[in-house]
Amino acid sequence: MSDDDRPWLANPEWVQKRVPGRTAWFSTASATFEKGTVTVLNSLLGIGKSKKVAYSDIRQVTSPIGSDSGQGTEAIPAYLIYLQTSSQGTITVATGLQNAGEVGYVVERIKAEISTPALR
Repeated sequence: MSDDDRPWLANPEWVQKRVPGRTAWFSTASATFEKGTVTVLNSLLGIGKSKKVAYSDIRQVTSPIGSDSGQGTEAIPAYLIYLQTSSQGTITVATGLQNAGEVGYVVERIKAEISTPALR
């Protein structure tokens, strides 16, 4: 992954506007944060749905390991980023992220933007 694929490293304010989605097979997930609302777009083969969530509806942000590629010590974890909401349940923000440090950083930036606790 090049630095061009990770603009939040060069510009921390960037994550306040958009969290990059990653392709997991033929699906993508991404989110835009602005004006007190998160807009999440999930698509499969380019056809998707968007959801809008008010910052005040978000209870917490989590980043569990969604899957591993490989076995044993060769396994590479793929992280997810979820928003836990009061009215809409769990909403996927990003999938297939493989760098734990970057995931932690993005979750902390989301937490700072929406003033919500982050859990790992």
